[in-house]
Amino acid sequence: QSLMVILKSLQDPRMHGQSLMVTSNATGGPPRMFTVGASPLKPYLPPPSSPELVPSSAWAGSRASHYKKLEVWKLSDQYDEAVRIVSKPMPRGDQIAEGHVLIKRLYCGVNASDVNFSAGRYFGERRAKAMLPFGAGFESVGVVVEKGKGVKMELGTPVATLEYGSFSEYGVQKASRCLRIPEASKEMVALLTSGLTASIALEVAGLKGRKTVLVTAAAGGTGQFAVQLAKIAGKHVIATCGSREKAELLRSLGADRIVQYKGPNKEDLAQVLKREYRNGVDLVYDGVGGEMFDVAVSNLAVRGKVLVIGQIGGGTYTSGWQQSMHAGVNEKLLWKGASVEGFFLLHHAKRFQGALTQLAALTRSGQLKVAVDPVEFRSLEDVARAVAHLHSGRSRGKVVVDLTAAAQVKL
Repeated sequence: QSLMVILKSLQDPRMHGQSLMVTSNATGGPPRMFTVGASPLKPYLPPPSSPELVPSSAWAGSRASHYKKLEVWKLSDQYDEAVRIVSKPMPRGDQIAEGHVLIKRLYCGVNASDVNFSAGRYFGERRAKAMLPFGAGFESVGVVVEKGKGVKMELGTPVATLEYGSFSEYGVQKASRCLRIPEASKEMVALLTSGLTASIALEVAGLKGRKTVLVTAAAGGTGQFAVQLAKIAGKHVIATCGSREKAELLRSLGADRIVQYKGPNKEDLAQVLKREYRNGVDLVYDGVGGEMFDVAVSNLAVRGKVLVIGQIGGGTYTSGWQQSMHAGVNEKLLWKGASVEGFFLLHHAKRFQGALTQLAALTRSGQLKVAVDPVEFRSLEDVARAVAHLHSGRSRGKVVVDLTAAAQVKL
């Protein structure tokens, strides 16, 4: 038992730099003092706690005859023009299909690709037009308020969903596709698309053997997690951002070198990398694209990798991204034995629950911080404004829409 305590201490980043005294009751020998250093092992994850059921007094009882839902009625990357709020009949308990649950959504996440989705790019223009109108939004957390036959999940269970149509006050979901979470909160929303992308993408790309990691758009929804997960893995992290406030956030998350590319403290990323990282960067976590991608490729280390998780700076969404023109990329990759790898979260659905459970455990243990943007959005009427806020470049952390007022739920 004592050995397990020691091993957990060695794996817990919060213990790094602390003194550890080990004594032996069996031999009576003198105690030995050690300093706990960074471990190559995976971080200690406390066992996940059971979900905290939302008390029935908070959500049970009569519900309105209708609920609000945001739908895409016009294919456009101008989000406020593409969507409208509609009223839908509230499903009754006997209308919930076998194996399904009715979820009261409490918080919804906003993502850069919401405008990609409203423009129909995920389906192709012809298919997207035939689907109109269709539900908007990718992710939400909420509570199970009704269930169909065969569902073992208790009413009041907090769940997360990664499904189209998440910008709605209620939704019917197949129970098997619900992700179990310890609580329904803004922080849990941030762990969905943003946290899962960082966690799974870094695992797929491989951190082993890599020393330096560059994270672009590092103060955004997914960037914040890439920074921290790379630090937990013992890597030197370079983080880019566009404002002093974002730089302060990244400093609090443990980034080793922050490059602010806008404002009075502006630095040129290419020059910083050439001057301070002459051997190049081992891994780049890039969600920007465009010129940032060029800089990343030009400054890769031997056998380095650019991990492409998005392209927020790569073009317009309505007509699709402009065809990338990156002169000399083949040559730069060839002589360094380097590579570029794309990552799309939905290809890794089987990993969702396991990765989410780990992220939640890291968060609850204090090893992982969750930055939620301080600007409040408190209804479906605010979604378009929230999307615009994210694309303005002023957001810090995950942008979340709070629907608890509509739910009349006290948490």
